Amino acid sequence: MNKLSYEKSFERLIRNIKVEQKGKVVGVFAPRKEMKPTHFYITTGDTIVPSNSEVMLYIKIGDSIEKNKLDNNISIFRNDSLLKKTWIYKIPQKYREDTRFPKEWKDKWLDATIKK
Repeated sequence: MNKLSYEKSFERLIRNIKVEQKGKVVGVFAPRKEMKPTHFYITTGDTIVPSNSEVMLYIKIGDSIEKNKLDNNISIFRNDSLLKKTWIYKIPQKYREDTRFPKEWKDKWLDATIKK
């Protein structure tokens, strides 16, 4: 991965973890026709691209999702009952080792870490 790509990916991960995302799933899609859905969008108009493929196994139109600010977990609700809670974004080990990675997150979401 070149430096520019690393920087953009690192910044996107930090931004995605920092933001709150709550709403009802109104659509699922894939960027290419021959792929299974990899993205979903919610009533706020936000498009969410989880890097945990397990999320897409559970998501259906009409479900509600909650991803709290400063958290890397997503809760999926169906019929007002919690269906699944799991991490949403992969965290490469090299990002955890980056001095800019927030210290308070160092020991969080370890199951989402991609080892070197």
